[in-house]
Amino acid sequence: MIKEKKIIEFANALDSKKPTPGGGALAAICGSLAASLGGMVSRYSINKKGLEDYEKIIEEALENFLVCKERLLELADEDVNAYNKFREASKSKNSVKIEETIKNSIETAYRIAKCGYEILNNAYIIAKYGNQNLLSDAIITGYYAWATMQSGLTLVKDNLNYLKDDAYKRTFLEDIKEFIVETDNLISKIRNLSDEKIIITGGYLMFDNKPIKYELLHKDKNSNARRGRIYTPRGIIETPVFMPVGTNGTVKALKNSDLKNIEAEIILGNAFHLFLRPGLDVLRNVGGLHNFMNWDKPILTDSGGFQVFSLKDRKISDEGVLFRSPLDGSKIMMTPEKSMEIQMTIGSNIAMAFDECVEAGAERKYVEESVERTFEWAKRSFNAHTKKDQALFGIVQGGFHEDLRNRSLKQITSIDFDGFALGGLSVGEHYSETERILKHSGPKLPEDKPRYIMGIGTPLIILMSVENGMDMFDCVLPTRMGRHGTAMTWEGKVNLKAGKWKYSTEPIDNKCDCYACQNHTRGYIHHLLRKDEILGKILLSIHNLRFLINFVKEVRKAIEEDRFMQFKEEFLSNPNNVY
Repeated sequence: MIKEKKIIEFANALDSKKPTPGGGALAAICGSLAASLGGMVSRYSINKKGLEDYEKIIEEALENFLVCKERLLELADEDVNAYNKFREASKSKNSVKIEETIKNSIETAYRIAKCGYEILNNAYIIAKYGNQNLLSDAIITGYYAWATMQSGLTLVKDNLNYLKDDAYKRTFLEDIKEFIVETDNLISKIRNLSDEKIIITGGYLMFDNKPIKYELLHKDKNSNARRGRIYTPRGIIETPVFMPVGTNGTVKALKNSDLKNIEAEIILGNAFHLFLRPGLDVLRNVGGLHNFMNWDKPILTDSGGFQVFSLKDRKISDEGVLFRSPLDGSKIMMTPEKSMEIQMTIGSNIAMAFDECVEAGAERKYVEESVERTFEWAKRSFNAHTKKDQALFGIVQGGFHEDLRNRSLKQITSIDFDGFALGGLSVGEHYSETERILKHSGPKLPEDKPRYIMGIGTPLIILMSVENGMDMFDCVLPTRMGRHGTAMTWEGKVNLKAGKWKYSTEPIDNKCDCYACQNHTRGYIHHLLRKDEILGKILLSIHNLRFLINFVKEVRKAIEEDRFMQFKEEFLSNPNNVY
């Protein structure tokens, strides 16, 4: 449904002097609000602690959210249909038909605005009676609803100007006047519930004039582990979080519905690969990666730096990196400015500054030069980045030299990035080296912004990262292991290609609630793998990602209860979990 609603096509098709039925823009806003509603309802079960006295009131409001969500999606389709009828009538140049289609568009937009008001009212109820976690969700959903109302009313008022039926116009204008007063009163009540500074600027949801907001909810008493939340225009990310990697605009072997079923809150896209194919022209044409892959939750893109530096045929200078395309051999110069152009075109919610990722065995002198180059590139990335609704993270480098890590950390955090990452780890070094740098650098990153460690995905290193204050992790490991027949479980890795599973009637993991574990046995998946059936790879990829997402969910719970170190020790007491 929503995938057909192209905002850019809508904007390009309409002349500013003509009536403005909704087309794609209002429909897309409805889709974003519907996604926010679904996310809030799904998070209620983990946010309802201590709400026994108001549980009935809150759950009624949430039930109303689900009804509104379905109505919004129906109205989004009606809005697009109204727009299409208007275009057909315009071609016929029949003034009576044109007037009828404009009225149809007005009435649809007004129903959308009223649906937004109903959502806003229920958000107010939840904000008033809910706890702090529900308050934050309700405020953001309320502002989405407010934005939807304003967009609907704007379309109503714009289109009324083109009608000749004065009586119809007067009736609508009177109704709108009363409606606006009601909505302004309600939004004022919600504002007064909290000092959250969330505003809509130029059509974008902004947090303290920033594209994302990080909220620190709790710090573990016995470690640097922290429980947080990242607010984005595409939804809320609970941290610590594991992020599945979708290199080419898809997480290998999974559909979007699979990602939602395993509760993926954010995925990664690879700027380098998406730049090569499908290319920026395609992504511009469809309005970015979210539209292209029909994904309505947050996306983070890397800068392309790691992939560029992985190429053998490359030449690094202060300007950038010159390399040959692995597709056709043509020469490409990747600079900080080019990386920003790519990521802004992709339209991810979080972009990464262009940096230099050095090899594990690089000489100190080269690492020193690289730190300075990364700093200069960070400044150029920051200056070239102009997309207001997209966050930009800086990356700390410095190899395995603690003094150079300190230097890079001081340099990169001097720039007003929206978050910070530790780069240059998991590049072939020994585990002990990763641990040393994490312990040294992780806790020093700014506390009021998200902290991201790039390219790690084993439970062992996730636990070590969390212990040292990191919030976000990504890795291709779970899907790669799944495609090669290995399952990640609470009892360690399991090679399901092994013959001993031929007659097994057990699920992959008794503690797992994923589709594969609830519907298939180890014996069946063993059979699929031995016959090289793609379904076996799909099922294990789904399971491994769900395992890691559940694993990190348990980590979050342990932090909230100040027992993270106990959780870590119990999990790692099984030697099979150390990998």
